[in-house]
Amino acid sequence: MGEIDVRPIFYEEKQTYLLVDSGWDQTGRVYAVLLDIRIYEEKIWIEIDGTERAIAYELIDAGVPQTDIVLGYLNPKRRETIQFEPV
Repeated sequence: MGEIDVRPIFYEEKQTYLLVDSGWDQTGRVYAVLLDIRIYEEKIWIEIDGTERAIAYELIDAGVPQTDIVLGYLNPKRRETIQFEPV
């Protein structure tokens, strides 16, 4: 098959947190950012979310208010209309 490592990358100074797949599989080199989160203006900005269950739901389950979560990967106009539904 191959060897894929899932690597957490933390850049505390900039409050940026990544989860990256890297390695090799039968098709070749693998490098993918699964998750990109940053803290900006006291909000949690989700820039990329390739997780199985959206990380926003995990944050809400952990007690983070929905109003403190920004889906940065969405167009700003669409962001305003999104309401999280239970999953």
